[in-house]
Amino acid sequence: MQSSDYEGTPNAVLEAMALETPIVATDVGGTRELVEHGADGIIVAPGSADVIAAAMEMMLDRPATAAAMAASARRRVETDLSFASRMSRVEAIYEALAAERTARKASAAGPYHYERT
Repeated sequence: MQSSDYEGTPNAVLEAMALETPIVATDVGGTRELVEHGADGIIVAPGSADVIAAAMEMMLDRPATAAAMAASARRRVETDLSFASRMSRVEAIYEALAAERTARKASAAGPYHYERT
């Protein structure tokens, strides 16, 4: 359970996902980007202990559902959130930026531009 009112990237949530632990987390920071509500865990609004408690009770009362969500979260960590996958997305961003810069430079130079050697 992660009951924060503020998070950047919630590493505790990532660690719980990797350990195949059922997730109940508040909808703050980057939590929703990591956990798909209803598939990988339960996301709740921050600031309500009653809502958090109810979500935790649901996980305890439905162990098969909690286990299925935890397994889904583990698969997500191994695929979409893996280091290799994240680095591929970062590389794609840099490649797109470099291509855009090259295209802008070429169009700004005009049709009669040549480079000296």
